Amino acid sequence: MLVGIGIVIVGIIIAVIISSNMDANEKIESDTNALATLPDFSASLVHHAVTGSKNSLALSVDQQKFAILPCEGEPRVFDFDQLVAVEVEQNGSTLTKTNRGSQAAGAAIGGALLGPAGLIVGGLSGSSRQVEKVSSLALKIYTNDLMKPVYTVSFIDLGTASLDANNALLKEHYQNLDEWYGRFRTILAMRPA
Repeated sequence: MLVGIGIVIVGIIIAVIISSNMDANEKIESDTNALATLPDFSASLVHHAVTGSKNSLALSVDQQKFAILPCEGEPRVFDFDQLVAVEVEQNGSTLTKTNRGSQAAGAAIGGALLGPAGLIVGGLSGSSRQVEKVSSLALKIYTNDLMKPVYTVSFIDLGTASLDANNALLKEHYQNLDEWYGRFRTILAMRPA
């Protein structure tokens, strides 16, 4: 009887993994198709937010543009000079936000000292927070669009579940988020203050 229950549990786990992979592949295909329809936009880098109905993100370095790819609706393309600010959220709370001031130096020092996630942690500029469990990581992008100025791009969203801050999978998501945050900080630094 216990063997039968074990087989059912393993079967359920396998079904969830297969379903998640199918959803991820569908989102990547959807993003790829949406990017192909954009005139004058050739993506250099793409972040596919594959958890749920989340925004994905694409960057065109040569054209100095970025695109937000929603799960539903039309993609939005912005010139680099339309970027107003960028922020990192962890568990729905702001972890750091770029402002061209003291946080830039703190983030650079943190990146040099702490390695992956160092840019984010270093950007705290003196405040200390300790989070033992993480359920979500996101990049919040502020634009000069008056109708829809804020976009949230998910890097991990576990809903009510959470991972230990030292989890290897979570560290990969931190590193990916760190890179995208750094890219948007660079875009902001390219613009005159």
